[in-house]
Amino acid sequence: MKLAVAEMYVQGVSTRKVAEITQELCGLDVSSSQVSRAAKLLDEELEAWRERPLGKVRCVILDARYEKVRHVVHYIAAACETAPSWLRSEFWKMVSEASWG
Repeated sequence: MKLAVAEMYVQGVSTRKVAEITQELCGLDVSSSQVSRAAKLLDEELEAWRERPLGKVRCVILDARYEKVRHVVHYIAAACETAPSWLRSEFWKMVSEASWG
């Protein structure tokens, strides 16, 4: 059930709709506030996983996902980097040292 709620959350299904689907499929009465709390816990778990220390690595593979963003008056698909913030800062530090060193 947790995985199903997580997948619906990732896909952008509203908390109210998740509650309705859970009721329809499982017969469980889940309020939208319970779904919100579950989503918050999932966000915290994901953030902890994303920010975990990797230790020494020789290679890091970065990824991106496409999100709709507003550009002037239109919405366009833009790549959003998915590397942890500490990794981004270390990467740019290494790049600047290599460029100027």
